[in-house]
Amino acid sequence: MEYEEGEQMDTEGKQLGEEYQMIRAEIMNCINLQNTLSTFLVTAVTALLALAFTNMNPWLFLLPYVVILPIGCGILHYRTNVLKLSSYLIAFLEPHMQAMQWETRHAEYTKAKDLDRLFVFRNYLSVFLSVIVYLLFLYSYLSPARYIGVLQILVCVLPLLPTGYMIFLSVLTHRKYSKRAEFVKQWKEISVKQNGMD
Repeated sequence: MEYEEGEQMDTEGKQLGEEYQMIRAEIMNCINLQNTLSTFLVTAVTALLALAFTNMNPWLFLLPYVVILPIGCGILHYRTNVLKLSSYLIAFLEPHMQAMQWETRHAEYTKAKDLDRLFVFRNYLSVFLSVIVYLLFLYSYLSPARYIGVLQILVCVLPLLPTGYMIFLSVLTHRKYSKRAEFVKQWKEISVKQNGMD
């Protein structure tokens, strides 16, 4: 009887270890995809801005928004996935695995050290690029002495919409990260419900 219980515990421990490694691999995959998209985003925006500078056409300065919006959303999606997966590890697996506590310790460390300020550029890359694109458009549009009327004000304000959208999404994602404990709590509630059904 004791032998069977020990064997069952070994099997469960092995399954937990495999699931832990699989989710850690998925977290690393999301981080790599986020980094790849960030690199591509900077490269694409730089190329499009070079084209705009070459022609000095104010409307070409808006072209990078075509890249910033979808790729910026992709980057934020992968950041959110990392948060969900790491919270899952903290709630479901790490309490049963004393040797594997990386996510729990990392969450405590970042909370204690308030490291967000060090990664502002990484966390708000799409916002920075959007603001730069908007300011360059504004400068190129207004640099020739231009009569400022209602239409010109409208033309100057409309490109703020994609910039505002990226600011909104980035702040929303960043707030999720600062409330990691809520994600962990949600996963723990799911765990309690599942254990109650067994």
